[in-house]
Amino acid sequence: MIFVPTPGMMINDVISSHSTMLPIFKLIYPITIAVGLSLAELPIRPFQQPGHSSVALAQEQSLSQSDTIEIEKTIIKILDEWIAAYNSLDVETALKLVHYPNYRLASGKMRIINSIEDIPPNYTEILREYFGDEFDHSKWDRREIIHMSDSKVHVDTKFTRYRKDGSVMGSYYSLYVFTKENGQWKIKMRSSFAS
Repeated sequence: MIFVPTPGMMINDVISSHSTMLPIFKLIYPITIAVGLSLAELPIRPFQQPGHSSVALAQEQSLSQSDTIEIEKTIIKILDEWIAAYNSLDVETALKLVHYPNYRLASGKMRIINSIEDIPPNYTEILREYFGDEFDHSKWDRREIIHMSDSKVHVDTKFTRYRKDGSVMGSYYSLYVFTKENGQWKIKMRSSFAS
């Protein structure tokens, strides 16, 4: 039986009526705690229908069309700056684009960076070694805003890493979570299938 959540459904409703979903919620529980959410109060959204735009999603959250467009432009601009910073190994710029504490879930591990001071001084060299000698640049294949409010945005992304000769090193799916804190939109969390 396929589970399809309904508007307004809460996680407690799902757990009590769909015991097969329990393993999934055991997986996401540590993430919700890490970002300060109460699992019992976390709303479940219906699956997004094809063609369901970020504008429509935002309107469900009572955002005006102009606010929606402004938020969307801001988020895409930050993602452009983010990938450009990593392509040029500009660690200083990249670190200014995130809120702290910052979270990254990849390779089965949640990494938490509590402040910019947690970044090792040789982080540029670490990145250069991580990407390898063949790495030339990464490029976004997809950036789709799937949920939006006036203080949080979820972006479904896919990016590809390329070698200097233009061949593909790998393509990866990621979910970026942006939050607006102290009046600024920045990256709060990433869940990535990249290593």
